[in-house]
Amino acid sequence: MLELLYGDSGNRLTLMRVPIGPSDFATSVYTYDEVPGDYALEAFSVTHDQAYVLPMITRARSLAAASGREVKVLASPWTAPSWLKRNGAVRVRGVLDRILSVLLLSPHRPFTIFTRACSTRCSPFSTRTCPPVPR
Repeated sequence: MLELLYGDSGNRLTLMRVPIGPSDFATSVYTYDEVPGDYALEAFSVTHDQAYVLPMITRARSLAAASGREVKVLASPWTAPSWLKRNGAVRVRGVLDRILSVLLLSPHRPFTIFTRACSTRCSPFSTRTCPPVPR
């Protein structure tokens, strides 16, 4: 499939969007830190992505590099940990607990940790989008 998207015999794409956390198409429900009250994000881990997501990024970039192209990766946040949402659900749209999320957890910290963790396992991300705005 990656050959069809990023390879010379395929569409030769040069942009990939990677969700930070589980998208609607994820094979399981997860977040990077499900330890309630972990505002320092000490339990934050990208272990879930090591099996498929990070190798997919590396492979797509490798396919494109074989013909001198670069695949830029756009990292896009998907969901907050369930303990930061009033309904406690990852996949169901929920309202962030504004006081907890705004006052106790910097919105940039998860980006920074995610980017650093992934950069040690595959090439760094080219750019990232803003997190969804809490309602």
